[in-house]
Amino acid sequence: MSRPALPCAGERGVALLEVLIACAIVMAMLGVTYQAMQTHARAANRLEGQREAVLVAQSVLARVGADIALAPGVTDGGERGLRWRIEVERYRGDGAGPNDDPALMRVMVTVGAKDEGTGGFTLQTLRLTS
Repeated sequence: MSRPALPCAGERGVALLEVLIACAIVMAMLGVTYQAMQTHARAANRLEGQREAVLVAQSVLARVGADIALAPGVTDGGERGLRWRIEVERYRGDGAGPNDDPALMRVMVTVGAKDEGTGGFTLQTLRLTS
């Protein structure tokens, strides 16, 4: 039995270099995958927040006229970690002329996070007063 021949002096570090290159490629691929997953998670979280804001806005808008007075003015409040603002004013029409019918009110509900200075999501509708 003969022993296997030792690699030449120039080939001794080639296997180690190949392993290091393979590890670098795998690490780069894992880094790209992690960034993609993190971006997706942030987008899903933002979408969930927007969905929650829409649900709160619809809920608050449904309360206007029932337990929130349908009268000109501003009402503020909050629920589910979100702040909301209701603005009710007399509807002025399409600009062609004054609206003499006092029974039509414009209702605007704005919902946003409590820590933000600006509103996030806004719903508007027209309501008839009774």
